[in-house]
Amino acid sequence: MHDITQDLLRKIRFAESTNLGLKTVRFRNAQVAVPLYNDLADEIAAMANTRGGVLVFGVDDGTRDIEGIPLDRLDTVERYVYEICNESIQPPVLFQSFRITLPDESELLLTIFSASMES
Repeated sequence: MHDITQDLLRKIRFAESTNLGLKTVRFRNAQVAVPLYNDLADEIAAMANTRGGVLVFGVDDGTRDIEGIPLDRLDTVERYVYEICNESIQPPVLFQSFRITLPDESELLLTIFSASMES
């Protein structure tokens, strides 16, 4: 996992591409406030309609600074992505999530979206 983490950190340092997105996560009370629901749904749908892609939650999308996600809020972020992929996008988007613990013990959520099977 160390090599994967180091590779991910290297990719985060460089600019986003069409298949890698970085997402700041902010909370309002117990809910995800940022990224905005509809904006994230549009981005996920666009990734799924091309070649798929990867979103890394917990990284400032402007500065690429790693902010992390509190451990007790990872489930909330994962559930948020699940709801978007299954309730807002048709056909639903398949994805896999991986929790990454960095050397400084900050947590990231790495989400991989599959390309749509529809033509």
